[in-house]
Amino acid sequence: MPGMNIPCPGTDKKGRLRNRYVELYAGPDYVFRSFSDTANSVYKQKRKESTKFSSAFSFGLRYTKLFNNNVSIRAGINYSQVNEKFNYEQGHIVQTVNIYDENGNVIGSYATTSTRYKTTYNRYHAIDIPVTVGYEMGNDRLRANINAGVVLNIYS
Repeated sequence: MPGMNIPCPGTDKKGRLRNRYVELYAGPDYVFRSFSDTANSVYKQKRKESTKFSSAFSFGLRYTKLFNNNVSIRAGINYSQVNEKFNYEQGHIVQTVNIYDENGNVIGSYATTSTRYKTTYNRYHAIDIPVTVGYEMGNDRLRANINAGVVLNIYS
C-alpha cells in the first residue's frame, strides 16, 4: 500500500538480514488411512465401517540458525494428535423383565433381546523432533529456504 512503510520480516531496522528465527506454529491436520487385506476380509470390512476420522491437529516450536553462506539448520519439537470415533457392536443382550403386583410379588415375566452398541473416542498422540538442513536464497524482498532432514519420533 502506498504511504505505508512495513519492514520485511527477514530484516531488522537497519536492513540487515537476521540469522536466527524462532517459530511457533499450529494448524489442522488431515490423516489418510488405509487398511491392508488380511486372511479375514470380513474383519477388514467391519473395521472400515466402525472407525471414522474425527479431527487432527499439530503444533510446535522451531529454531532456525542461518549461517553466512546461506546454509541453515532447523530443529524443534512437534506435537500431533489424531482423533477418531470408533463404533462397534458390543453384543446381544437378553434381558428378563419381571412383572410385579402391588405387594411386590412377581406375577409374570418376559424376555427381550436387543443389540448393545458402544462408541469410543480414540486419540493418537505423537511427539516428534524435526531436524533439517537447508539453503536460503533470494533478495531483500523475497527469500526462499529449501530444507531436507529427518523427523525423530520420541513418543507415539
